[in-house]
Amino acid sequence: MALAKSWNSVEAKKAKTGEYPEALPTGADSIGDRDVYISWIRDCDARKSHALLLENNQVNDLLKIRALLFRGQLEEAEAIIQKLQGPDVAPEERLEALLEQSRLAAFRGDWQLVHSLSSEAIRSGNLESISYLSALQVHALSCYELGDLLSSIKTLEIAESLATVYPFSISTLYSKVLKARVSARAQSIESGVQLIQQIWQGVRQSGRTPTADSIHAIVFGMIDIAKYSRVMGNKPRSLEKLALISFHMTEAMGEQLYSALASLDATIIGPLEHRGWFLNQLASARREFKRIDLLAQEVLEGKDPSSLSSSTLEALKREALKNGAQKIELNSQSQALLSVNHIVFAEYQWAFQLKPWKAVDLNRHPQILSALTVLSAGNLSKADFFARVWGNARYTSHLHDSSIYYVLNRIKKLTGASFVTRDGIIQANDGVITL
Repeated sequence: MALAKSWNSVEAKKAKTGEYPEALPTGADSIGDRDVYISWIRDCDARKSHALLLENNQVNDLLKIRALLFRGQLEEAEAIIQKLQGPDVAPEERLEALLEQSRLAAFRGDWQLVHSLSSEAIRSGNLESISYLSALQVHALSCYELGDLLSSIKTLEIAESLATVYPFSISTLYSKVLKARVSARAQSIESGVQLIQQIWQGVRQSGRTPTADSIHAIVFGMIDIAKYSRVMGNKPRSLEKLALISFHMTEAMGEQLYSALASLDATIIGPLEHRGWFLNQLASARREFKRIDLLAQEVLEGKDPSSLSSSTLEALKREALKNGAQKIELNSQSQALLSVNHIVFAEYQWAFQLKPWKAVDLNRHPQILSALTVLSAGNLSKADFFARVWGNARYTSHLHDSSIYYVLNRIKKLTGASFVTRDGIIQANDGVITL
């Protein structure tokens, strides 16, 4: 059995059951392959995956490509793809390399090439079903970015059938999020938001601890829908915070390209006081990634948009200038940004520690959820905190401080986020973003 087919069987089993494989494919290196797979798929740690590649040269080429892509090492990934397309390579390997080539084109923002390569992979009729699902998802994304929403919907409908077989595949989640993004534009913003809500419900109903990659995929979809909502004249309150959340999640995962994409978002739609800092971040990213430089030219410098995402962001920039927003100035100092390590989604009842990754289902801890929501308002007195969490305005220090400190300690134990009390005031924690 070809190694590509063996790896697909492992991937398919995980995508069906949600269980990470203990056994490795025939012919796989027992240490390097397993460690890279786990660090990439389960831990969502692109830095660790890359380090393991540097340490062990025997890792399977397909795993190398995927780990390198998410680390932003695009040229290195391309070299391996080209090697797998040689005439002496098994047909299964060449076909998988074609799929990886389409992913590489997506990382570079060449959506016409993504469309062409993914179409070729789909038409071949020889992809394993789990790879076919991935090809459909990538193809639907290219249709979306090229503005062909009808074709994107049709492709996603096919992917939905396979998603019933592979409910735990990350491609299934990507497809669901993309469907929400398409629906927001093709039908209504409300329909897109509703689909995002259903995805959050599915995260809880799965009974599995969500990975950082899966949560960021949802956040990415939420940002896209919120951006479109702003373009359509609405004022989604979540947009600025979502931009920050996306940046901090990708930074924690070590996904350099997506961190740069989040920086571009935050430069245009993030909190005004941080936009100069993100613009500074973009300078180095533009030199490193063609996709980022292309997007920056289209969004910041007036070049004609080549994708739906860039045209949306460019419209948001024009809106900001129209409304008299100040010119973004470079700024290398933004200490508050450097400390964020906790995200709370109050509406969906989840809290996440970014590094090391930890997901806490706050649906099981309603008082903790209430307390975190109250604390998101900033500094507040113990009396105000007690009144808002317990619904009792009659605060007495010697009677109620023990309850307050118990809750604060529970927050720290459950989520890792700590809140300090000084002179009767519970201090805001700059390391926590609450949405």
